[in-house]
Amino acid sequence: MSEKITAMYKNRIRLENPRHVQRLLARTINYLHEGEITDNKARVVGYLCGIMLRGFETVDLQQRIEELEEYAKRGGHD
Repeated sequence: MSEKITAMYKNRIRLENPRHVQRLLARTINYLHEGEITDNKARVVGYLCGIMLRGFETVDLQQRIEELEEYAKRGGHD
């Protein structure tokens, strides 16, 4: 493994929001383009990022539903 890749994995990658996932995907594409990672590893990262993005979307939708339910319980008044 090259020094660049070793450095890439030295720090844990924060994936706390969709922007972090987007950064990881961009980084992965660049490493793939530069020949620093295999296309199989890039495929796995892409697949897992897709799962993470769907998870963020699900959480967002759940929060919106809960807000709408709370609003409806109040009779549609703030």
